Amino acid sequence: MNTRKRILVTGAGGFIGHHLVRRLKADGHWVRGVDIKCPEYEASAADQFEVLDLRKADNCLLATRGGIDEVYNLAAQSFVPVSWNQPVLTGDVTGLALGIPVTGAGTLRGLGLGFALAVSKEFDGVGIGILGLGSGGPLRGIFVGGLGAGTGGDIDGLALGGLGVGCLGRLRGIAVAGLAVGCGEEVVGIAVGGLGVGAGGDLRGLSVAGLAVGAGGSIEGVAIAALVGAPRIRGAVAGLVAGGRDVAGLVVAPAYFDLMPEGSMTGVSLSAFNRIRGEQRGLAIGIVNYTPSLHGVQIGLVNWAGNNPSGLKLLPIVNAHLD
Repeated sequence: MNTRKRILVTGAGGFIGHHLVRRLKADGHWVRGVDIKCPEYEASAADQFEVLDLRKADNCLLATRGGIDEVYNLAAQSFVPVSWNQPVLTGDVTGLALGIPVTGAGTLRGLGLGFALAVSKEFDGVGIGILGLGSGGPLRGIFVGGLGAGTGGDIDGLALGGLGVGCLGRLRGIAVAGLAVGCGEEVVGIAVGGLGVGAGGDLRGLSVAGLAVGAGGSIEGVAIAALVGAPRIRGAVAGLVAGGRDVAGLVVAPAYFDLMPEGSMTGVSLSAFNRIRGEQRGLAIGIVNYTPSLHGVQIGLVNWAGNNPSGLKLLPIVNAHLD
């Protein structure tokens, strides 16, 4: 079986680069070496060695011409933080991209490894960034960022971030972060954040956070956090405090549950104070239960139903309005 590959080594004129080229050639591969200057230590063993400034997009495309199976990215600014803060994100890679300190590409399909991993367009495959991982477009596959993983597009698959996971689009799959998971659109699947989970659109599935879970649209499924809120809730939520406008399902909020005025609660609510400022349809159990429009049962020390006849609006233990 022929395992000979076409390999690009950037930074091939440096100390690590020229040794890597020799090893790859010894393994029988075709190697193109690229650096901003001529080799420092000895003539390069690469099949082709080219002096190119990879800070220019055209040169990155030139370096990857002719089909490249793997890229070993050792090119870096002489001052390392500059490479981290201003990586050059051009060219497409299919296969393996390995970078010290930064791995970058326009489009990456395959495996990407580096202290920091950055893709300007889209990434399909597996990416591991010791410091972090980011993409301007969608991430599809499995992605791990030591500090965080983020994209300007969608995430489809599994994303793990030591501090955070975020996307401007939608997340479909599983996201776990030490601090927070957030998406500009919807989250469909499982999202776990040490402090918070949030979406500008809907949260669908299981959302768990230490402090707060919130959505600009709906929560559909199960949400667990100290604070849980969304305009529309369908399913089960558990939090010290919970709130919404249109709620159907089970709410467990030991301290406080607040339903917005002109809203509707259908199902069961368990809270010390059920402040249902709209319509209640179902069962509310708490110390204090309040609603101006009851169509169900209240159980608690103090129960107020504004639509009951005079004398039956405020009752201890049990209040009901069945129609």
